[in-house]
Amino acid sequence: MYGSRVTDTPTSTEPIPPLLAAAWHAYGDERPIVRAENISATVSTNTVYRVTLSDKKQIIAKTSSYGSYVHFRQDHDRIHDWTRLLSGSRFGNFLAPVLTLDGKAFTFRDETGWVAFYGKTEFYDFLPKVLTEDRSTPSAPSSPASTCSARRSATACHPRGRAWARTSRSSSTA
Repeated sequence: MYGSRVTDTPTSTEPIPPLLAAAWHAYGDERPIVRAENISATVSTNTVYRVTLSDKKQIIAKTSSYGSYVHFRQDHDRIHDWTRLLSGSRFGNFLAPVLTLDGKAFTFRDETGWVAFYGKTEFYDFLPKVLTEDRSTPSAPSSPASTCSARRSATACHPRGRAWARTSRSSSTA
């Protein structure tokens, strides 16, 4: 049904998932999908694809079939609102923009799952690998223990070199 709008190139080894093809057709963009590469981190119930269009532009597609479509749609409406509110600020590229149709976040649903498309966002302002004790300005490491690994550079560093935990832990005394 959607095969005329979605083509595969000889360099692509993965077939384009029918759910993505149907969602792209519903979105109404005339450029066909030529490649869909699964780039999922495999840490959630979502599947994430890097989608290459016929003009070599790339977008990101997130698919899911877990939970509620209503919650999926509401989440993407919120992401769209946050992206709009952050635009023009120093956090303008913090979130990838959800593709919109008629001014609203575009989501698609069929009997196999649901899809949202994202534009790619540019990001260049990384935190330095080492921050001062107040964590506001870069400084040279004073000892090996004071450096956070490059892998953890996106999280705030503890003054003693440990990355902050993502969740707070309460200490209990017995």
